[in-house]
Amino acid sequence: MPSRSRYDLSIILRENWSDLKEDLDGKIRISVGTSDNLFLNRSVELLEKEMKSLNVNIKFDYFPGDHFTLFTEDYKKDGVEFLEKKL
Repeated sequence: MPSRSRYDLSIILRENWSDLKEDLDGKIRISVGTSDNLFLNRSVELLEKEMKSLNVNIKFDYFPGDHFTLFTEDYKKDGVEFLEKKL
């Protein structure tokens, strides 16, 4: 069985950022609903705090809604704007 840490984005970024930075810096956007049914917003908040302490440039966005209802016009607009800037 594979190690659970193998899938932990926080560990992967923390341990490999020096190798990943050139390709990923400023190119990652993580968004979540503020009332996520699975409480993923809390995990995202922890990841954001850790990434800021490492000076990792990731865009974190929190939108009103839960795991299934955050796909609002603002959410979609922000996602498109982020992609347009990166492409």
